Amino acid sequence: MKAIFEAIFLVFMIIANLFFLLQIEEFPQEGWDELGPAAYPRLILLVMLLILIYLFIRVVIKLLKIRGTGFNFSLNTGRNIIIKYKKVLISILLFLLYIFSINYAGFRLSTFSYLLVTQWILSPRKKKNLPPIIIASLLIGFGIPFFFETYLGVMFPQGILFQ
Repeated sequence: MKAIFEAIFLVFMIIANLFFLLQIEEFPQEGWDELGPAAYPRLILLVMLLILIYLFIRVVIKLLKIRGTGFNFSLNTGRNIIIKYKKVLISILLFLLYIFSINYAGFRLSTFSYLLVTQWILSPRKKKNLPPIIIASLLIGFGIPFFFETYLGVMFPQGILFQ
């Protein structure tokens, strides 16, 4: 059961990795640099892709060995996996929503919202946990962009809604 979840997760990771590799091709090319700004991220993504493919092959081999022992996967097993990993799946969905919302709501608002909701879901839901969650979300969501833009000159996405 765990191996099936691992295989599904690895397939999603491989697809995401390939998506990011395609996005890197859109980086602007600098005339003075042979490699360009996409060289280092491309290298990291290619190494990650090789590791993911290796892990996927290992999981498939493991599944084939389990299949020979009479392992059956049913709908109830799939439900149990979803129930067991509910918070992980919600976190992944929230992360994808966060990535896509940066273009519309901007880095600050998207990061603040993502951190606030994710920390609230993953933490024990007690009122005493809410102030540190809000403070951490505010500091990271608004403090980091302020520091980078003010002192380092690095601009963060403003979003379509705030331009």
